[in-house]
Amino acid sequence: MGLSIKNDEVERLAREIAAARKISLTRAIRDALRADAARRPAKRDRSARLKAVRKLQARAAKLAIRDRRSSKAISDDLWG
Repeated sequence: MGLSIKNDEVERLAREIAAARKISLTRAIRDALRADAARRPAKRDRSARLKAVRKLQARAAKLAIRDRRSSKAISDDLWG
């Protein structure tokens, strides 16, 4: 399977990364693409996001409250 890079800067960067890491161009490009993909949030439909948020809310609701002060009192103490 072929890929044609028609941008000098992209080719130069790929070669620099491959040489620095002592890996193939293919692996350098694959690793860069995987890293970029991992930084992007997965596209999920609204119901899946809502379900995930509700699951987090349920977990947070079970946590013990260690500081009984109001959020304003805490903020005032932190920021004066």
